[in-house]
Amino acid sequence: MKALVYRELVRSRRVVIYTLITSVSAALLFILFALSFRVGNFALLPQIIREKAFEVINTFSLPMMALMGGFIMMSAAYTDNESSRLWRMFKKSTPVTPLKFAGAKYLMLGCWLLVSVVCAFLFSWLFCLAADIQFTLGNLATAVGCLEAVLFLTVVFQVVQAFMRTSQDKAGLVLTAVFLVPVAVVGFVCTENGIDLGITPEKLTELCVTLLPFTPLILAGIFGAGVLLTAAAYKRREK
Repeated sequence: MKALVYRELVRSRRVVIYTLITSVSAALLFILFALSFRVGNFALLPQIIREKAFEVINTFSLPMMALMGGFIMMSAAYTDNESSRLWRMFKKSTPVTPLKFAGAKYLMLGCWLLVSVVCAFLFSWLFCLAADIQFTLGNLATAVGCLEAVLFLTVVFQVVQAFMRTSQDKAGLVLTAVFLVPVAVVGFVCTENGIDLGITPEKLTELCVTLLPFTPLILAGIFGAGVLLTAAAYKRREK
């Protein structure tokens, strides 16, 4: 099991490092932008414009901090290329069970989730410090909700790729078709017909606050389902 976890680490560490550098650079841009509203050029704007712009930035920037941290975890899943490394043939010939293979994959994903959590909250704390605002329970719940959403999509991607026995690109297209296309279609129809779904940042924050106490159960459910479904996909390959 230790060797399998190490294999997952070696497989993903290079891409994760590149993603980490990119996420830190993007977070620094947001932080510098917020700092400019206090002591930089944007502080010279009229007070009414500055306050409205600053409110919009605060609404969307903190979730972006969490998402940029979550991308670190997601990048680890997108480095899986079994066919080019003959990994599939190895799994067919080894006595290690599919459940252990899946367990090692998700154990490493859990480690990258911890890295994403640390980065997300560090980015958020530095942004609040630069913007001179308080990090509230709503901000915490929103950050956790964003990370859970990224984790869910990451697990779905791995399960789809395992069952389809396909490349990352094709699995990504399936994931896009299943999740993003319906959302885009509904958004387009609502916009064209003037339909208001009533989805606001405030309501999303309230939902995240409501779900925050159930975070351990949500994470356990996502990881548990991911391990079992991925193991089932590996076992199906052996037939």
